[in-house]
Amino acid sequence: MLSRSFDLKKFTELTKDKLEKVIKGSMSDLCEAVIMDTPVDTGRLRGNWYPAINEYSLKEDWKHFDKIGTDTVQKANNMIEKVEIGDKFTMSNNLVYAPIIEYTGHSKIKAPRGMVRINLVKFNSIVKKRVRELK
Repeated sequence: MLSRSFDLKKFTELTKDKLEKVIKGSMSDLCEAVIMDTPVDTGRLRGNWYPAINEYSLKEDWKHFDKIGTDTVQKANNMIEKVEIGDKFTMSNNLVYAPIIEYTGHSKIKAPRGMVRINLVKFNSIVKKRVRELK
């Protein structure tokens, strides 16, 4: 008789760990791309991306500026670290002119096709890249 044992618990833990790495890494890459593709004049629009878990952030801060983007990317990554499988993660920018920049081509030079839409199109390749890194 042929017999082979399989540790399902160990397999599940290993798979869950890899899944979390792919999910969090992909979310981080997408957030960074959106933030860095956000056009900068004063840095107010770039600095007003707010992450949230299982809700939408309604925050807007007219006094917050981030021309370089590193603080805003770090803010997103800090929140992503708290995400668990099954959570819903969102990034919101509630400044009144954010949809104008995203949808009207108002920023013809810096973001003619928006910041979010152009990066969502790339999301499949972002995830595939993260999967390949784990092999």
